Amino acid sequence: MKQNRSLPVLSEPFSWQVHADRWRASGLSRAEYCRQHELSYWAMSYWYEKLVHQTSSMQTPQSATRLPPIPPD
Repeated sequence: MKQNRSLPVLSEPFSWQVHADRWRASGLSRAEYCRQHELSYWAMSYWYEKLVHQTSSMQTPQSATRLPPIPPD
């Protein structure tokens, strides 16, 4: 019988920011990065978009690090 292994739940934006930075630096597709790190692809997509919008709405652009759009897999 196949076991259902639940993926870790990361609810802190900081944790997702770290994963977003590591994913972008890895050169992997988002799907492959999530597989290798046992992350939910959909949760990663949700937080990545949330971080992109949060960063782009900051009042001080010189102190903000803007995340690029999600490349297609």
